[in-house]
Amino acid sequence: MEVSWRKVLYAKSGDWPDNYVPDAQFASEIKHNLNVQKHHFPTVALGASCVAQHLSTVLLYIAAFVFMMESRLKPDDLLVVSGFCATCGYVLYKMLTLEVLARRYKFLALPDQVPNDVFENYSQVVLFELKQALLLIALVYMMSPILKTLTSEISSDTIYAMSTGCFLINLLFNDYGTYSVFMSSPVSLNSAICVSVLLASRLETTLHTFSLVLLSFLSFVLLPKLLCVLKTREMNASLLIFNIVSCILCCSVFYLINTICFCLIFGLFLSVLLLLPLFFVWLQPKKKTIHGPWDEAVLKDD
Repeated sequence: MEVSWRKVLYAKSGDWPDNYVPDAQFASEIKHNLNVQKHHFPTVALGASCVAQHLSTVLLYIAAFVFMMESRLKPDDLLVVSGFCATCGYVLYKMLTLEVLARRYKFLALPDQVPNDVFENYSQVVLFELKQALLLIALVYMMSPILKTLTSEISSDTIYAMSTGCFLINLLFNDYGTYSVFMSSPVSLNSAICVSVLLASRLETTLHTFSLVLLSFLSFVLLPKLLCVLKTREMNASLLIFNIVSCILCCSVFYLINTICFCLIFGLFLSVLLLLPLFFVWLQPKKKTIHGPWDEAVLKDD
């Protein structure tokens, strides 16, 4: 008696091997582009602008170092600009976080139900953060003479090569708001701080070192926190405008340094912001994935 084949686990049906599947059924179970996520240009462009923004931050930091090396930028002026940007950014950060706290306790709708100690605790947090900032500034100022001479015996070529490698690590491991196996914020931050330590010995005075190290904290520690709040609150328009303005500012600064550098950086930003997202969206319909009986079994919750 002929036994028909059945797709039953742990049941012997005839002399077929365990991995046998009839040709007709095998072809009918093949599925194409299963669970493929479709990407649209606005979403892709927003993600690309985050990459361009961080790239502009790195380039602006390099431009500040070059300007101080050429005595075109005084450390006092850099400290004033950094302090102004840090103050504005901190106020904006607290306004956004306070609005989130207000919505949590319904400040705008039910002010009578607000806990009495909420604002008091919030003001204590602000005071604590200001104390921490002053402590950090004092610590960097006291460590500036040490940082100034820490790598002074190393040749400039080695310093610049190591700084380039650290910046590449920073760009590779930075958190751009999407999950990736390469994403590691501590590695990215440490590499950026390492660059400031390496470049500190190439400057003239300890005040130059102090201003450069503070700029690194502002660019790679405080600024990402503000951008993270904008991403969390899904303020996409504000985030996109800020990213584009950062790229325009970077191109303007490098125009003052060198025309060739300006053309290269402008082409880089144009590719990251426009050409690569368009190319990515254009390739999406051409994506083909095949799924069939050979796929591993996946448990699904009902």
